[in-house]
Amino acid sequence: MVINGKPRQSCTALIDKLDQPIRLQPMKTFPVVRDLQVDRSRMFNSLKKVKAWVPIDGTYDLGPGPRMPEKKNSMGV
Repeated sequence: MVINGKPRQSCTALIDKLDQPIRLQPMKTFPVVRDLQVDRSRMFNSLKKVKAWVPIDGTYDLGPGPRMPEKKNSMGV
């Protein structure tokens, strides 16, 4: 979605920090289905062709994954 002239994810936009009034527009690179809804099937079909993701269904051993470093508490324990 385009919010105040900038492409953004509307689900993560912090609207209280945006200039008022807020102007919403559909994304210009996709065909408009209705109002703000766009057809992104062309994008998803392209992603399928190049296999742009790793399936998480057990096809590949993904290993243990990244680990967050443990924070040391202020007591040095």
